[in-house]
Amino acid sequence: MELSKIKKYGLLYSFFYFFIKTFNFISNNSLKRRFSVKDILVDRFYYISDSSRICISEGFRAGKMLWLEVIGETARIRIGTNVRLSVNVHIAAIHDVTIGNNVLVGSNVIITDHSHGIFTREELLIPPCKRPLVSKGAVIIGDNVWLGNGVVVLSGVSIGEGCVIGANSVVTGSIPDFSVAVGIPARVIRNV
Repeated sequence: MELSKIKKYGLLYSFFYFFIKTFNFISNNSLKRRFSVKDILVDRFYYISDSSRICISEGFRAGKMLWLEVIGETARIRIGTNVRLSVNVHIAAIHDVTIGNNVLVGSNVIITDHSHGIFTREELLIPPCKRPLVSKGAVIIGDNVWLGNGVVVLSGVSIGEGCVIGANSVVTGSIPDFSVAVGIPARVIRNV
């Protein structure tokens, strides 16, 4: 730590900084053992539900507030090599979410293969947290994909290799390889 920061912010700041760095070091070593990888770096305040059904590959990086959640006995999340997730990313599966290699994910992104119930009068009378989870299918994100900030990827979606999904888009249908898609719902605006 720089001496100038200690002078500027005081001794309390230096202890706090040391504590955070030590916590991150211990936490990341634990994740390396948990997922049997040598190269992983996750910032603080993360939640990972069941590592036996989550596969993280080498070169994984994630900002703070990462949330990886598998729900049910058969759910799986698979993340390829050199995947980079920014802050506040939530990935949840009741069946299968697969993320390819070299994927870049912006902040405040949700990737999920399910939703809380279907839109019928009977379902709407049940509180949302008690509705059964439903899925339209697995989520597959190809290699070299870039998801911008605030993107939501919903169930049954396949995003092809080399795609770019614009910020704040909601992906409800599949996107072909080497496409740029934006909007709510996301529509292809360019193919290469």
